[in-house]
Parts: sequence; structure tokens; C-alpha cells
Amino acid sequence: MEVAGLYLAAGKSSRMGFSKLSAPLIPGFGIPLGSAALKELYRCGLEQIAVVVRPDDPLDWLAGAPERSPGREGGLDLWREGEPGEEEAHAARPPGNSRPWIVAPCKEADEGMSASLRCGLQALEAAGEPEAVMVLLADQPLVDADWLRELLRLYRNNPGLDYAASQSGPVLMPPVILSWNLCREAKVRLRGDRGAGALLSSGEFKGLALIQPEGAHLLMDVDSPGDLEQGRRYWSLRASGREL
Repeated sequence: MEVAGLYLAAGKSSRMGFSKLSAPLIPGFGIPLGSAALKELYRCGLEQIAVVVRPDDPLDWLAGAPERSPGREGGLDLWREGEPGEEEAHAARPPGNSRPWIVAPCKEADEGMSASLRCGLQALEAAGEPEAVMVLLADQPLVDADWLRELLRLYRNNPGLDYAASQSGPVLMPPVILSWNLCREAKVRLRGDRGAGALLSSGEFKGLALIQPEGAHLLMDVDSPGDLEQGRRYWSLRASGREL
């Protein structure tokens, strides 16, 4: 089953006062916040990934990735530290097309999450309609490839699902895998800052959830300076080999 990746990185960072995607997870050094989860998404070996950004984004948080337009593919050579080993890399990269990439500037990004979602889905559709899409937010820097692979297994091992979502407490949230039929519904029905969660909670669609263990922090998102400092502490703990 072909599952594409959709990385939403077109938020305004209004509560931060600066571009949070460019903020290093280790001050003065290390991977930018915005590319942390993208690195983990890449390691899952999806056939195609679309990255939705604001039209004026300089893409500095992609650490050297070239700017691309929808429908064009580009490779990211930004991650030397933490690069997959030879065997893992071979498994993660589709034959003949290592690191396929679409950067999709979203002119309607100020309209909210739904506009970014539509923009990314349109870019993926133009590249070749997938069977399902894994949606991940750029401000979730602690999500790792193990979690994403487990979410993929949950979806693929249960045919007929409309979605497989992450869950923290009672809340369904990204990362989430949406069937292409549900993606079509999202494009038509979602407006403003309503994300796919509005459809998942409606009870109209069949899905399963991967539940974050109590006390874990993998699914935290960074929306404020306080969140950033907390995320940096958790990132340092993970770098030292401790569980999140």
C-alpha cells in the first residue's frame, strides 16, 4: 500500500515572535526544530513526501535544501548526524529515487490549517495519487521514526480503515494517516483553522489510534517560547539515550 507523507510547515509562529522552525533544538548548535520530525519522516521510506511552507519562507530550517516548486522533486542532504546506516538507508529509500521531495508553497497559508492541508494534498495528487497520506506537523520535534513506523503498521494491518491517528489522553492528533477517500472529504469540508481532527472526531469514519504512554512527550507541539524550552530539555534527554 502506497502511503505518502505530508509535512505541514506553513504556520505563522504568531505566539513565538520569530520563526520557530529555524530555532535550534540545542541553542547555538544542532538540528533546527522544523527539520527534526521531517528527518524521522524521511527515515520511514515513504514513496513521496510533500512539505507545505509559506511562500516567503527562506527554508533556512531545511539546512541547505534547495527551494522547489510543486511538481518538482528535490533531494535533501542536510542530515549527516543521525543519517541511517547503509542497510537502513537502503530499506528506506525507494529504488532509483532516493529522498523524493516536493516543496509546496501555500499562498493561502494565512487562512489556517485547512488551507495548508489542501495545498499539500493537491501537490501529492499532482505527483501521483497515493492510497493514503501520513500527516505530520513541523512543530512536533520529538516524534521519532519508531512511532511513525508503528502507526504505519497499525494502518496497513487493518484494511478498511479511514484513518490511524496518534492519541494523547482523550485527544486524537497528528501524526495521522488518512485514507485518500478521507483526504478528499478533508479538501471539501474543512475550512479555516480546522484540521483533520474535526473529521476524526465526527464519528463518521472508521479508525484506530496509537496511544502515547502516560507521562511520555513524543507528541508535544511547540507553540510558545515556554514550549520551546521544554522541547529542548526533552530533546537533550533523548540525545543522552533516555526515554521520552
